[in-house]
Amino acid sequence: MEVRNSLDLAMTDERLILGNLSRNCSLSLKFKEIDIIGQVSTSKSFRAEAENDVSLQRGAEVKSAGSTELISTKGSINMTAATVQGNDVLLDAAKDVNILAHKTANSRAEASHIKRGDGKEYGKQGRKEAVRIKAGRDVDLYASRVGGKGDVIVQAKGNITTRAATTERSHTTSKRSGLFGMKKKTETTKWTEIDRSSINSGGEEGSITSTATDIHGKDSAYLHAKHDVKLLDLVTRKVTTTDSSSWWGLSNSHSEKTQELSAGTSLVTKSDDPSIIKSDLGNVLIEGSTIDCQGDLQTIAENGRVDFRERVLNTWETTETSGFNPLALSFTAGTTKTRTQQMAGSSVNAKNLEVKANGTETDANVSKGKNSFKVELDKEHDEIKTDTEF
Repeated sequence: MEVRNSLDLAMTDERLILGNLSRNCSLSLKFKEIDIIGQVSTSKSFRAEAENDVSLQRGAEVKSAGSTELISTKGSINMTAATVQGNDVLLDAAKDVNILAHKTANSRAEASHIKRGDGKEYGKQGRKEAVRIKAGRDVDLYASRVGGKGDVIVQAKGNITTRAATTERSHTTSKRSGLFGMKKKTETTKWTEIDRSSINSGGEEGSITSTATDIHGKDSAYLHAKHDVKLLDLVTRKVTTTDSSSWWGLSNSHSEKTQELSAGTSLVTKSDDPSIIKSDLGNVLIEGSTIDCQGDLQTIAENGRVDFRERVLNTWETTETSGFNPLALSFTAGTTKTRTQQMAGSSVNAKNLEVKANGTETDANVSKGKNSFKVELDKEHDEIKTDTEF
């Protein structure tokens, strides 16, 4: 039998395990539960609807030339190191939407991807919706990416969280030099590699927390939550340990340098339309992160605070020495400790920057609007702290 236009399969009291499948038509599936373990492709649209969970296992892929829709009417949508692709993509779950990377110890994260094309027209003329993610509870994006040409809309009744994965690494080198190897130097470096997330976010009733996340788009950004909106950095440490000896071990040196590093959230827009970061009942916090808007930026927390904070990064270094002093015919030992600090380099740049809040605090190195900086504070809770001249 040849199916030219569409194929509909419905068994609402059964679980479907779907492996590799390719169809030159539209494909619609409706089951009790759907578990995709292979690669599925259609030349037109794809729709998978389940009463319970819709899951994509590691390595699974769903790809269509038209619309791609994953819907759970009573459960969650779960992706682990999987890919969903279409001209426009919808993920709609009654409970949670989990877009997760696969991560094991000592290995980099295998990301999940949501890829889309131009999207479909919506709203005002010229705007196209490429991805819409809706959750009755929470949205969790872990070391994964949402990318494409149109707008991305993320809605959750609960919380929207984007987070990075970390992998601990170390490297040791050892070297001998001098006459008969009289000098020896061993250096060990430990550091953290970061797999970032990438998404554009907007919330309804919960909170938005983005840590070490890229929020980039050619259009404006709209981040709206009932409670807190936080754009945060992820602080890691790089530790370098060096052991040196000379005179075949009579003189020794041990040093350890610990350096804090910051991987901030980056929000970048390329549109003249205004971008909005809004909390209805909570606070807006931008810490150790960068915002660069071509148009205006409005940060609104009429029942809370709007704070722009830089991240202070510390570097500690300890050196211990001991050895034989041939002139004094004695052994000497000493310890030196130092600590230095630097800023993470946060910045907020916009054509015009407007803040509406009960209070606001701005660190010295956070820049303001290119043309104007306007602050409106609740008269009963006026508070503004800043070290920057406007």
